[in-house]
Amino acid sequence: MAKVSDILAAKGREVLQVDPDDTVLSAIASMVERGVGSVLVTRGKEIHGIFTERDYLAKIALQGRSSRDTRCATSCPCS
Repeated sequence: MAKVSDILAAKGREVLQVDPDDTVLSAIASMVERGVGSVLVTRGKEIHGIFTERDYLAKIALQGRSSRDTRCATSCPCS
């Protein structure tokens, strides 16, 4: 069985970040490209929140909102 340290060594320590003004569609595309389930929503060094796959389902898809027109700032829990 792999150790957590082995998994982190293979995964890397990069944290995927998007700007609050980015569209949800671009955030999702970045998540898919990198194979992750969430992104940190930041502006400069300030953390605005985190956007997850669950946020997409609950706040965009199920509410009939457009991922092309919705900004991450209006979709992450901390904003």
